[in-house]
Amino acid sequence: MQRVSKIIIMLIISILTFVSILVVNENYKLKERADSVKHSITLSQIQWDLVQLEGAIAYQIEIHWILPSHVSEKVGDVLQDIMVIREVNSGISVLSKKDEEYLDSLYHRLSDYSHDNMVEPLNELSQNEIEKLIKLRRALRDVGWGVGYSNSGHWDSFIEKLIKLLPQI
Repeated sequence: MQRVSKIIIMLIISILTFVSILVVNENYKLKERADSVKHSITLSQIQWDLVQLEGAIAYQIEIHWILPSHVSEKVGDVLQDIMVIREVNSGISVLSKKDEEYLDSLYHRLSDYSHDNMVEPLNELSQNEIEKLIKLRRALRDVGWGVGYSNSGHWDSFIEKLIKLLPQI
């Protein structure tokens, strides 16, 4: 009887060990998938739209700001990207508190620029708004977001650039 009890206890310990290994493995896979989502979002969305924003400002400078609505649409695109990341993060918590603060700061600072309200286009900018956008373009290019620059799809690279950008805008 004692021998049967020892065998049953060893069997239960073995099963619990096996189940624990499976749970740890699944948690690791889930974390890897969440990190993959985080990296994909920056490459495909925010960084791309920041580059397009820089390009739109450059084009408006070239054509003497005759289509300012194009720039305001691009600012709106970046703001929308940030909202999407916030929403994704609320569901799967892929961002650190510090990263959330950086994104919130970018959102609030870009909200001060003329941006698309998705109802009516912005057809005029004041000289002050134009100068502010030109400064934004310089800041974007200074950190490496602009037409002709290559960008990493890695989240850490995005955050490093964002940290450099925020004091300039």
